[in-house]
Order: sequence, then C-alpha cells, then structure tokens
Amino acid sequence: MSRMAEDIESSFDSAFSREILRSEVRRASVLVFIFIVGAMTFLLQPILFPAIFKIIYSEGFPIWLPPAYFLLIATYAFLLRMYFKRTIRLGLGINPLVRYGSAFVEATIPTLAIFELGANAHNSIEALDAPPSFVYFLFIIISTLRLEERMSIFSGIVSSIQYVCLFLYFKTFSFNALPATLVENDALFYAKAFILLGSGFVAGFVTRQIKRAVSSSFRHEVDKNQIRALFGQHVSPEVVNQLLEQKDEWEGETRHVCMLFFDIRNFTQFSESQSPTNLIQFLNTVFTSSIECVNSNGGIINKFLGDGFMAVFGAPVSDGRDVHNAIKAAEKIKITLDGLISAGKLPKIGFGMGLHAGNAVTGNVGSNERKEYTIIGDVVNLAARIEQLNKQFETEILVSEEVVNQNTEQKERYHLLGDVMIKGKSQPVKIFKFI
Repeated sequence: MSRMAEDIESSFDSAFSREILRSEVRRASVLVFIFIVGAMTFLLQPILFPAIFKIIYSEGFPIWLPPAYFLLIATYAFLLRMYFKRTIRLGLGINPLVRYGSAFVEATIPTLAIFELGANAHNSIEALDAPPSFVYFLFIIISTLRLEERMSIFSGIVSSIQYVCLFLYFKTFSFNALPATLVENDALFYAKAFILLGSGFVAGFVTRQIKRAVSSSFRHEVDKNQIRALFGQHVSPEVVNQLLEQKDEWEGETRHVCMLFFDIRNFTQFSESQSPTNLIQFLNTVFTSSIECVNSNGGIINKFLGDGFMAVFGAPVSDGRDVHNAIKAAEKIKITLDGLISAGKLPKIGFGMGLHAGNAVTGNVGSNERKEYTIIGDVVNLAARIEQLNKQFETEILVSEEVVNQNTEQKERYHLLGDVMIKGKSQPVKIFKFI
C-alpha cells in the first residue's frame, strides 16, 4: 500500500471511530428517553390504565419498583452517554471492554426484571412471558446503532443464554410454578431463547449493511478532504471525481502538462492606495472569477502567488486536450476580467498570463502532517518567465512555441513576437501573443 493510501486509510479509520462514538452517544440518548418515558408511564398508570393497575398491584406487588427500576436504567444510560461524550471530547479511542461490558449489562437488565417478577408471582414461570422479556429485543434492536455486527450478535447470545438460565432456574427451584406447566412449556421457552439468538444475528446483518453504507459515505468524504488538502479548495467537482478514481497515482510520475501563470500588473503600487478591506475584496473578486474559468476547463489551481496563481492542466488528471483547455481558460479569464472592469466592478488594472507545455515531475511533497501536490520541472519555470514578459511586450497572454504546436485548431490567433533570451535557457525561445 502506498503512503497516500495509508494516509487515507488512517484518516478514514480515525473519522469512522469518531462516528462510532457519536453513534454510541445517540444510542445512549435513545435509552435515556425510552426509560424516562417508561418511568413516567408507570407513575401515571393508575390514571392511564386503571384496570391493568388493579390486576398487577392487587396482590401486593411493590408499586414503586417499576418506575424506580426504569429511572435506574435511565441513569445508567445517561452516565454511559456522558462517558462517550467525554471520550469524543478528549479524542480518545474506542474501549472494547466498555462496549462489551455495557452490552452485557443491558442484556442483564430484563433478566433482573423477570427474576424479580418471578419471585413475587404465584406462578414464577409466567414471568418469562411478561413484558420485561420483550425488553431483550429492544436492546438487540438498538445494538445496531453500535455500528459493529459483533456487538449485535453478542447481545443476542447473552440475552438467549440468560433467558435459558432463568427458565432452568425457575424450573429447578419451582418458584411457585406447577411442574405440569413447566413441562408443557419447555419447548416454547427454548424456542423463545432461539428467537432471541436469531434476532442477534439478524441485527448483526442489518448492522453490517448500515456500517457498509456509513463506511462508504465516510470513505468518500475522507477521500474528498484528502484531495482538498493536497490540491486546495478550488477543485471542480468533475476533477474531484476523477481524482477519486485514480488517487493511487498521486505519489510521483512524469506527466505532460500545460502550465498557466496569472499575475496582476503593478499590484504593489495599486495596493498602496487601497485599504486592507478593499484590497482583499479586490483579490477575492479577481480570483473567484479566474478560478471558475480554470475549473470549468479542467484545470487545477496549484498555488496562489500573492497577486497571482499557478494553474496546471494535465495533472493529476487529463482529458487529452490539456493545452487547448489551458488556452480556453486563459481566454475566458481575459474576457471575464475585462467584463468586470467595463461594468465598474473592478478598477482598471492590467494582468498577464503565460503558458508553456511540456513534461513535468508531479507528486506529493511534504511530511505526514502536511503534504502538497507539486509540479517540478523546466516547464514550470519557463511558463513563469513567459508570464513576466507581458510587461516587456505590453500584452496579456503570451505562450511558447510548444503551446502553439499543440493547439493547431487556433493557429491563426497566435502572433510571433520573436526569439527571446530567457534567464536559465541557453537558446532563445519563440514567444507568441494570443489574440
């Protein structure tokens, strides 16, 4: 696995772990709500369900026990919620012991309720069919929010074992239970335990599907964040989608690219007469319009250079028409900025662009903490030098001979200015004006 793939995988694991913890908070919140509502329902039972109230409590069953039991569970869920929120706040990892321990505790909650009912009933075995036995299913269903299929299966297994143990305990010690009743219902109770076990596996299957959906969504978002970190915020959605398909190719390669350098003329003098607020607004207006022109033609803004930027066409993605796209972007930038100046939305100020095409080394440069997609080579240096020649020729778009030769569709729009000696080159370079 490449370093890039490892970084993305690590970022995904970290992000998904945080989502699991947030899901644990939501699950605990659901439990708090359910059991507080349950406690209130029991307290209001004499008013809401008077007939049921008389049947249950006519034989001396403690009236305070169910709401107290529910409030105790709600308190447990609240403390669990606080624990997971604290874990998120401190940036800690997931503790498996806490998760499995809480799953065991939750499976034990209905077990204790059934045991208490059986100890106070005339026929203890009937407690196994009482409402608390269905709470097992509640906890198994809510276990899907743990986003871990093993947790759901664990909840189903523990619930099934505890239910069977309750049945065997009542049967062995005959808590006011008739032997005939026990014998007749053996199969039914074992079947219910089997259903609890099966529910755990079904919940595990559902959890796996939820986890896959969440994982896919998170992985896609992490990949997009990685792209933004490497290529900046100004990457068109179409380019992002292409980058997602070939992210393993970012590590380092030689690619044919067309570089576009953009610069605002006499920016230093202009900035001296502007307030900081007006200056930033001016730059934002210029860059917003220019970036849109680059994005819409398949380019990427690789670097901002104070009063200008460097755009690349052909890396890390290419449609085979990179030079053509770069020229279209440059022309569109000129038309757009001229329009804004004519409309009075920008002050009358000059700008220049330089384009050159050739091979470059591309890849991610930096440390694990900070990386940047970089283009290295003579093509970059020459494009920057060509852009600077706009001051000398009083032009706006200058290109090299390589650009002209690779954009034959518009050859009539190039005007040769001559052979120019450029710093760092031993031979003169033919420079063309794009009109």
